[in-house]
Amino acid sequence: MTSIDNSETSSVSSVLELEDISCPICLKNFANLQSLNDHLDTDHGFDDSPRSESDSVTTITSITSPKIHLSPHRNVRSSHSRSNSADVNNKKQDKTKKLEIKKSHWEKFVKGKTCNYCRRRLSPSTGLINCNKCGKLFCRRHCTNIIKLNLEAQFDPKGKHSRWYNCCYDCFISRPGYNEFGESIDLTVTFTKLRNKKSEDFQLIKLQLENRLVGLLDGLLALFKRYRVNGNVITLIKFNIERNALEQRITPWKSDNGVNNCHICTRQFNILIRKHHCRLCGNIICDSIDTGCSNAVPIITLRKNASDLPFHEDVKPLMSSEIDVDVNIRLCSNCLKAIYIPRKFEEDMAMSTSPIMIRYHSLQNVSRVITYLLPLFQDLLQNEEVEKNNDTVPNATNLQELTRIRERLLKSFGTYNVITRQLMLLTPENESEKRIQNSIQIMSSRFINGKILPLKTLGSALSPSSSSATSGRSSPLSTPTGKSDGTTTTIEVTRLSDMMNGLTIKQVKQYREELMVLKEQSYLIHSMITESKKQRKFDEIKTLTRNLDELTKRSQEVEQLLGDQGFK
Repeated sequence: MTSIDNSETSSVSSVLELEDISCPICLKNFANLQSLNDHLDTDHGFDDSPRSESDSVTTITSITSPKIHLSPHRNVRSSHSRSNSADVNNKKQDKTKKLEIKKSHWEKFVKGKTCNYCRRRLSPSTGLINCNKCGKLFCRRHCTNIIKLNLEAQFDPKGKHSRWYNCCYDCFISRPGYNEFGESIDLTVTFTKLRNKKSEDFQLIKLQLENRLVGLLDGLLALFKRYRVNGNVITLIKFNIERNALEQRITPWKSDNGVNNCHICTRQFNILIRKHHCRLCGNIICDSIDTGCSNAVPIITLRKNASDLPFHEDVKPLMSSEIDVDVNIRLCSNCLKAIYIPRKFEEDMAMSTSPIMIRYHSLQNVSRVITYLLPLFQDLLQNEEVEKNNDTVPNATNLQELTRIRERLLKSFGTYNVITRQLMLLTPENESEKRIQNSIQIMSSRFINGKILPLKTLGSALSPSSSSATSGRSSPLSTPTGKSDGTTTTIEVTRLSDMMNGLTIKQVKQYREELMVLKEQSYLIHSMITESKKQRKFDEIKTLTRNLDELTKRSQEVEQLLGDQGFK
C-alpha cells in the first residue's frame, strides 16, 4: 500500500512540477496545470458543474479528453520539495498575471443573457465565452476564431507581448488586411520590375536579331552582285561556301551533336524530320509543315516587310533572271514573330477600316437598339392585353409609350434591313472579307427571324377599334385620376385618326418616314413568307402573314392620315 501511495505521489508531483504549459486553444503559457485548468474553466467555458472553494481536487482539462482528477493524497516526505516548487510556481504565476490581456471591457454575465451572434440563451451547456477583443459574450460555438492581440486587446500581429486569443467572427473579419482568400501582399512593385526587366530583355534580343538580319541580307546581296555568272558550277560552289561562312560569322550556330529534339516543338529528329539552323538565333529547329517551326523566306519578302531597318545594299539585282541561286533564308518562327509580327500589327492598325466592317459596326448598333426595345414593348403590350381582358380603361401614358416604342422598333427593323442590303452590295477585297460578308448575311437573317416573330400581335393593342371596345364607347377614351383634394379629373385618350386631323410639317415628315419603314418592313416579311413556303415552315407562315396584315393595315392608316401629303 505504501509503494502505491508513493508512486501516486511521485506521479502527482511530477505532473504539478511541469513548466511552460500552453493552452491548446489560445496557446497561452501557464506555470502549472492548475492555472491551465482554471483558465480553461473560466475563459473557455469547460466548467460544466460549479465547484466550491473547499474542493482540493486539481482538474486537468483537454479539448479531446474529459477532466482528470488527481488524488489529493500527499506524501509527507515530499512536502518540503512541494513547498519550494509552490514558491517558484507562485512567482511565475505572478509574473504571468502581470502580462495578462486586458479584461476590463468584458461584458458581465447576467441571467438570461444571450449569445451576441446566434441569440441563444447562454448556459453551462452552451458555454460562456467573452471575445478577447470586443468583450461581448458568445456561446462556445461562435467564439472559435483566433487572432493575435496585444495586452490592450488590440490587433497587433508583430507586437512584443502579442499572443493568440479567441475572438468572435466580426472581430476576426474586421481586422486590417483581412480578405476571404487569406493574407494579401501587394507585389505590384515587384511584378512591375520583373515585367520591365523582361521587356528590356525582349527589346535587347529584338535589337540583336534586327542587327543580324540587316548584316545577313546586306552580306548576301553583296555576294549576289559578285557572282552574277549563270550556270557556272564553280561559281555556284564558291558562292555557297562564302554564304555558309557569312551566315555562321553573323550568327554563331549551336552544335548539333547530341541534339535529338527540335528547339520549338520538341519533336524528335528522324529521316523525315531533318535538322536545320535558324540564320538569326542559331537554334536547331525542324522543317515540319505541321508545326511551322521554320520557314524558308525569300529575301525580297524579308526586305519588303522590314523596310524601316537601315539596309544598305540594293535588292534590284535579285530581280534579274541572270542569277540562278537560292535566294531564301531559313528562319525559325520565334524570330519571325519577334521581328515581323509587331510591324504587321502596326501596319494593320494604320490601315483604314474596310467598308464591310463599317457597315457591320452600324448593324451591331441597330441590333442593340432592337434588343433593348423589344422586351419593353412586349411588357407594355402584355399589360394592355391584361387591361383589355379585364374590361378596364387603358392608361393614356402607357398607350403613348407603347406607340412610341412600336414606331422605334419598326424604324430600327427597317434600318437593319437597309444596312444589310448595303453590306451585301459591297464587293469584298479578298477571300477573308467574302467569308465575313457571308457570315454577316446568315447572322442578320437569323436575327430578323428571331426578333420579328414575337411581334405577332404588333398592332392589336394600338388599334382604335380595340380601344373603343375596351372602353365600351366610340367616343374618346377617358381615364379617371384622383387628386390630393379629393376631386377627380379625366384624361382623354383620343383615337389616332382624331389626333391627326391637322398635320404640321413635322408631323407629315414623321408619318412619311413611318410609311417608308412600314413599306420596307412589309416587303421584308413578304420575302420571309416566300422563303418559309419554300422550306414548308407553315407555323411561321401563319405568324408572318398576321404580321403582314397588321403592317398593311397600319400603312393604310398612315396613308389615310397623310391624305394628299402622302406618296403619289
